[in-house]
Amino acid sequence: MKIQISSRKGFTLVELLVVIAIIGILIGMLLPAVQQVREAARRITCSNSMRQISLSLFNYESAHQQFPSAGQAKLGNNSPQMSGASSSSNVFFNDRGRFETANDPAASVQTYILPFIEQNNIADLINLRFRYDDPQAATNQDGAKQSVPLFVCPSTGRGSFQDAEGYGYTDYSAPVTVKPNLDGLGRPRFKCVLNGDSTRSIGSVSDGTSNTIAMAEDAGRVDVASGGFMELKTSYRMADGTPATLRSWGWADPDNAYNVDKLVNENATPRGGPPGCTWDIVNCGPNEETFSFHPGGANIALCDGSVHFLDSNVDAITFAALMSKAGGEVVSIFD
Repeated sequence: MKIQISSRKGFTLVELLVVIAIIGILIGMLLPAVQQVREAARRITCSNSMRQISLSLFNYESAHQQFPSAGQAKLGNNSPQMSGASSSSNVFFNDRGRFETANDPAASVQTYILPFIEQNNIADLINLRFRYDDPQAATNQDGAKQSVPLFVCPSTGRGSFQDAEGYGYTDYSAPVTVKPNLDGLGRPRFKCVLNGDSTRSIGSVSDGTSNTIAMAEDAGRVDVASGGFMELKTSYRMADGTPATLRSWGWADPDNAYNVDKLVNENATPRGGPPGCTWDIVNCGPNEETFSFHPGGANIALCDGSVHFLDSNVDAITFAALMSKAGGEVVSIFD
């Protein structure tokens, strides 16, 4: 009987290494594409969330004949409402346009729109006659510590929806004023749509609701204790002298509104900011600026309920015009 010995041979070590190398190259080529697809999906989610927020502002205005207050405002030395106030100082107003006090506090835009984004269960926990973190109001803190997925953008990449004290984050906020001469034309500081002490009826937006920003991304604000770049909280005193705290990253805090001192996504890299503008400095990166973790720009919501992606290379004149509600400018970049 003749025994046949198979002559079939397997892969040599060299061939195996070549195959592994080819697979590695293919993975290296595919990974950026996969990451781009994932970021595109996150950006769409972010845009959809802002659209719902923008529509809720529109519905709030229809119900109350004015847009909700942003709480925060900035008053100068000549303001009759605050004698001697520093032009660099923020102040806060309640929903009736009065300086906040312990029993008559300011609230955030996000707090006012809760019933219009199907968050009545959280709205029912918050008594607007007390601060969101006031222990006198039994359930206010319970409400403010709820995470609202609609208020956070998945591109930010936080490890949690709450800060170290348990308060819920927001990545979308209301610009309230624009700094003097941001557009390079010598224009003084002016108020945006959702300022704390301004008339906020839709009729006051004479530049057109489709040409005026109501809300914008201000993503990535995180307290130091949670791995971020900002103090856990800052202290201040209300108009009646009552001490209080501010959490600029909290959706329930009126201090999450911000003054516009820079353009879009300035100081975005390196993460944490460059030496001259690290993210623990106000108006650097996510610390109170129009900022996102999307490559190339940030989402903005207009007063007509629409959402657009604003390129980070937008020029200062156009950007200031979009922030202005009654400056008489013509903006056509969304046509």
